[in-house]
Amino acid sequence: MFNSKHILVEDEATANEVLERLEDGDDFAELAAEYSQDPGSAETGGSYGWVTRGSFVPEYEEAAFTTELNEPVIVQSQFGYHVIVVEDREEGRPYEDIEQLRNSSTSQQDFETSFLPWYEELRAQAEEEGLLEIDEEFDPASVPLPFPEGTELAPASDDATDGDAVPAEPEPESTPEE
Repeated sequence: MFNSKHILVEDEATANEVLERLEDGDDFAELAAEYSQDPGSAETGGSYGWVTRGSFVPEYEEAAFTTELNEPVIVQSQFGYHVIVVEDREEGRPYEDIEQLRNSSTSQQDFETSFLPWYEELRAQAEEEGLLEIDEEFDPASVPLPFPEGTELAPASDDATDGDAVPAEPEPESTPEE
């Protein structure tokens, strides 16, 4: 994972102009607001914050993992020219807290590319070492769900797998009209 900011421009000449201004000490956020054709990051001073592998085009990520920290570089992609500054890199947890995970547009992808392979490897190793046995006849649908007694369950949605159920939304209390 890495923490970067960028300014996206249409042509190489403009990218070089932005790079020169950065080298002269101009503020990155101000240049992003002035030049960037990426409205999402232009509004945040060019910053994307912490992101994981697979979030950007390969050319951007190549630079993100190979350039010196805090040194602006120009990278060309299908979108144009990116003036990129990588502020930090880190292996490890990509989220500071659960809210950041909930609000991430890549949380499902992160789960599938980092947690699931780790879990599968751990599980296979535990089975191999005899630390875990899975009963071939085990049916996960037979496990009782821990809903409080009296909770009504709504029917599963069309895209749910067989056996899925969710708690029903409570009916709103009716109030007498005055």
